[in-house]
Amino acid sequence: LKIANMLDINNHNIVFTSGATEANSLALASSKNMKVLMSSIEHPSVLNHRDDKTLIPVDSSGVILIDELEKNIKKFKEHKIFLSIMAVNNETGVIQPINEIIKIIKKYDVIFHVDAVQAIGRIPIYMSNSYWKDVDLITISSHKIGGPKGIGCLVYSEKIKNLLFPIIVGGGQEKEIRAGTEAVQLISGFGVASEYANNFSINKTEKSRN
Repeated sequence: LKIANMLDINNHNIVFTSGATEANSLALASSKNMKVLMSSIEHPSVLNHRDDKTLIPVDSSGVILIDELEKNIKKFKEHKIFLSIMAVNNETGVIQPINEIIKIIKKYDVIFHVDAVQAIGRIPIYMSNSYWKDVDLITISSHKIGGPKGIGCLVYSEKIKNLLFPIIVGGGQEKEIRAGTEAVQLISGFGVASEYANNFSINKTEKSRN
């Protein structure tokens, strides 16, 4: 519930995982039979998931080239498209223009995944009252906001919940999306960390990066 409050979402739309890498893998698993686009600077847990991906280049500052993105979306518009873009780069701190990307993809049949691991606690993400409500899947990680290692989650929208299927099977946990006994202590620590995440002293990522 505390994590849901941090993102201003329904707490039923969260699947706990062992961390961001698993959450990214779970998200990408839903891209089966779709054309996959992603930026050329994604985390390896995204980049290495699909060999047939199309990479969207970035400029000299590391910001995705919006014109190239739309050109490729148009190129594959006859397909259902899965797009994965990280909100904040884990090495440079560059912030991607998620709002501009949303404006483009709303014209097409696109499932949008955002790796927000480096964004939580540094830029505001409130899914119910901003352009973030048009993001279908969001990956976050506990230890990036001061919580314990070994726990993360995938947040999903109602419209794509039927696309999710488990990559770890064997039980009915996490609404049958992620089998295995939940790490209750880690989840609890994740929840506590999320209470403080929006008040980090490094709340301005751009200033911190510079």
